[in-house]
Amino acid sequence: MVKHFAALKLGMADAESLLRRFNRNNIQHPAYKVLTELGKAIKTIFLCRHLNSKELRREIHEDLKVV
Repeated sequence: MVKHFAALKLGMADAESLLRRFNRNNIQHPAYKVLTELGKAIKTIFLCRHLNSKELRREIHEDLKVV
């Protein structure tokens, strides 16, 4: 589990790729549960920042217009 977190911290892996390692057979694995909860927390923090910051919303909107 420590090596998974180290890979996340160092940017050597992203949470999605690590979660893919745990298929349906390993859904009860503690590392899988921790990573899914971590993903939920990160998403919640981002949404709170998005709702709180007009500058962040403007930046995201500008980035979306480029595409």
